[in-house]
Amino acid sequence: MPDPQTQFTAAVALHQAGDLSAAEPVYRRVLADVPHHLDAMYLLGTLQLQQGEFVAAVELLSQVCAAQPHVAAAHNNLGIAYKAQGQFEQAIGCLNRALKQDANYAEAYFNLGQIYEEQQQWPLAEECFVQHLALAPEDIESRVRLGFALTQQEKSAEAALAFEEVVRLQPDYAEIHSNLSYVYERLGRLRDAVAAAQKAVVLRPDYAEGHNNLGNALRSSHQLNAACAAFDRALKIQPDFPMAWFNLATTQMLAGDLAAGWEGFESREAIMPAPPQTFLQPRWRGESLAGKSLLVHADEGFGDTLQFARFLAPAQAASGARIILHCQRGLGDLLRGTAGVAEVIVEGDFVPMTDAHISLLSLPGVLGVTGDTLPAAVPYLSVDQVESQFDDIIDATQLSVGLVWQGNPAQPRDLVRSCPLSEMGPLIETDGTQFISLQVGAAGLQQLAAVDWRERVLDAGSGLTDFSQTAALINRLDLVITVDTAVAHLAGALGADVWTLLSHTPDWRWQLERSDSPWYPSMRLFRQRDWGDWPSVIGEVTAELSNVVQKRLS
Repeated sequence: MPDPQTQFTAAVALHQAGDLSAAEPVYRRVLADVPHHLDAMYLLGTLQLQQGEFVAAVELLSQVCAAQPHVAAAHNNLGIAYKAQGQFEQAIGCLNRALKQDANYAEAYFNLGQIYEEQQQWPLAEECFVQHLALAPEDIESRVRLGFALTQQEKSAEAALAFEEVVRLQPDYAEIHSNLSYVYERLGRLRDAVAAAQKAVVLRPDYAEGHNNLGNALRSSHQLNAACAAFDRALKIQPDFPMAWFNLATTQMLAGDLAAGWEGFESREAIMPAPPQTFLQPRWRGESLAGKSLLVHADEGFGDTLQFARFLAPAQAASGARIILHCQRGLGDLLRGTAGVAEVIVEGDFVPMTDAHISLLSLPGVLGVTGDTLPAAVPYLSVDQVESQFDDIIDATQLSVGLVWQGNPAQPRDLVRSCPLSEMGPLIETDGTQFISLQVGAAGLQQLAAVDWRERVLDAGSGLTDFSQTAALINRLDLVITVDTAVAHLAGALGADVWTLLSHTPDWRWQLERSDSPWYPSMRLFRQRDWGDWPSVIGEVTAELSNVVQKRLS
């Protein structure tokens, strides 16, 4: 029998040759002869890690780390074993100990970055991949992951630089050309976005995601027919592609063809971050439910619920059912009494069993709504004219204007649709006006605190606790000026005068070009002509507001 050192050398040779099954028993014979042979323990633990035997690997590598805490590689491999079992905190601790022993241990930075990716801790992931690339600047995978972490933080310019370096190193990397298209579109570099996506699908004609991103870039360039063709191509390649179905549908509706879009609009549930609700009762498909009950659930944003509440009365007429509306808590008081609704329950309430169910946003598709049959009569929402806490702050000698500049930051397109309050200075200086903020949420209120002219804007928004209060205040104002957020829908549903400020390529419901809305007769639309150009929008709105003030005074 060879001595332990000779056996160890043979095991290492087998291991290095990739013959793991042959190396393992030799390592075990070494450990049978020398139980505390730390090198054999380390390499056997590493071999078990390679074989996917993570529990056994943790046991051995933990012993090595305890006996030799200065060995960075052992901490790194133990971290990988913990990560493979989903034990992220233990893995992070191990990898940080590896880096404490060796601050230039590139692999540990990479492994730590992967864990932060899985935890969606994007700033930490970014930091790790930056550190890794400082030590391994030619590593393509690390640069790809850095670009992704930057993209998730809306650092699109930096993400573009990362992805551009990847395609410099590997020009035929189709997926990264597609990623570049995505970030170029976010930056408003629309020609570059189209060109990058076209490059991706030339390199990989069967790449459905590339065709989908090409469609997005073409849509943002207002080439809607070409965009639909790109989405169609993606779906021919990959019929089970919910995002492409959704993009095709919303592009059709952006073009004004509601009827064509409703079917694909149903794919929205498959692309939501949280899994959709499940129900025991059947989905309503338009049949009579006379004498029965129908649960209508609002499962998207506040603005969606306010916009689609118009379909509750037609749904009740078509079904004959007793409709129970399940909606967001902040909307419950406002929506009680809505035509067609027998009962309103809110998030957290007991949900009764009904004969059928349907999503609120699915109603127009079931009802067969087209652009010609869209219910547009307003108001379809109302609020009791109760004594308002804001009555004594409205100056009747001025034109009272409600103002909203910031949507929900969690919304994927919020960076595009929200207008920085700092851009609105010329508007706020309009003579004869009193601006009253309807803005809620920390992101918007922080902007108000930061502008020099904040004293010109009365902050009512921080005192608003639900939409019924906001509605009561809107009814006391002369005008609402808002970006594309829930307040636009609320003001429109109340029949209030509202001016909505739109990005270059807005959400599908606002279509393109037109200055009015088929959804809200009392609404005017002010659009960016170029990507991100809020100053021109504010200039147009300011001029129009001055005209309104002058007409009022004359």
